[in-house]
Amino acid sequence: MTFHLEPSSLTQLGELKVGSPLTPVKSRLDLASFSSNTRFALLKLGSSSYMCAEIRQMNRKEVSALVNMRGVKGYFLFRQDSPFEVTKLRVNLTNLGSRVGPYHIHHFPTPPMRSPSQTTCSNDNVGGHWNPFGMDTKDPTYPSGPGSTHDRYEVGDLSARHGSLEGKAVMEAVFTDFNLPLFGQNSIVGRSVVIHRPDGTRLGSSLGHICDTLTFMNGTSDKIRMFYMIVPFLFSSVSSRSIISDSNQTLYSCKREIAIFTFIF
Repeated sequence: MTFHLEPSSLTQLGELKVGSPLTPVKSRLDLASFSSNTRFALLKLGSSSYMCAEIRQMNRKEVSALVNMRGVKGYFLFRQDSPFEVTKLRVNLTNLGSRVGPYHIHHFPTPPMRSPSQTTCSNDNVGGHWNPFGMDTKDPTYPSGPGSTHDRYEVGDLSARHGSLEGKAVMEAVFTDFNLPLFGQNSIVGRSVVIHRPDGTRLGSSLGHICDTLTFMNGTSDKIRMFYMIVPFLFSSVSSRSIISDSNQTLYSCKREIAIFTFIF
């Protein structure tokens, strides 16, 4: 289907880099201002040829697990502005009393109805560590602590990436995590955070486990001013393309989706 565009209705936004399957590139365009009425963006391929994409507004995600068990109080707070950004993790815990050690994201949420304290955080309830990529923690090359790239750890192995709670009375820290998604099929949202004993076990002590489900914070439905577009199948030897916005509500026909661009302002 062919559309005839009125050049006067188009606004030049800037240029984005274009890659190929063998040489992918990540492209981001920061804008000083952007109209929420703009519905589509056009990728200019030549003097008169365009590819189209709908522009969608994106919500940031922020989830927390509140801790108030066996005298330990505090929270874990996770925030990711978009699938293309890192996750910020804030840990705030008090009265640890040097009684705890590793902490992880586990596969399932805690039971909706509180089970006995000895089993609330058990493997039967919350499962094992969240490990969607099947990392082998028994492999001799698996990192024993912080210092490696985050892709080498289980997604849920927070203490290995950022340090154990062992020997601490309080914990107040903020970490940047490159492998802790709040978006997509590997998201940690709705799973649980479990604090273990220093030796990593779950049962057999008066402390037991401390855990809670990761749930959305109040107000996280507010939209931040980030937009993204997914454009059709496109490979080219040209290093950049012009991005043009179209405020008309015409539905353009777009097919295979592979490339994602973000607009921040």
